[in-house]
Amino acid sequence: MFGVVLWSNGVSGKAVIWCEDQGDLAFMNMRDDLAEGTAEVSPGDLLRFELFTEESIRRARNVCVIETQHAPDLADALEGVDAVSRATQRQAAPSGQIVCEPATILPFPGGSVPNAHQAGSDKQQQRHMGAVLA
Repeated sequence: MFGVVLWSNGVSGKAVIWCEDQGDLAFMNMRDDLAEGTAEVSPGDLLRFELFTEESIRRARNVCVIETQHAPDLADALEGVDAVSRATQRQAAPSGQIVCEPATILPFPGGSVPNAHQAGSDKQQQRHMGAVLA
């Protein structure tokens, strides 16, 4: 799975990731979930990771940074979309009418997955990304 870091805290070692599948956010602990050789993650970093569910919470493990500062303004962009959505919902409709507003879709940043050379050339990365790169 690929994702972009929305929030991280170096003191607590925690981070929140927006995933390419547009599902629920994933959480990680930098002390336990980073792949060997990866020091830390920061907001905007593009990651590759294994996704699993633990007690109904999506978690990331074996996390590798593919590109630092890939989408540094993503958290602000998502917050802006949420503010517009909330303002639209507050608009009152006459009693008994259903108001359908157009959806705001924010695409996964970058539009494409880095090629195998950019992401690293070991066999495991190539197998993991093979379907995407084919």
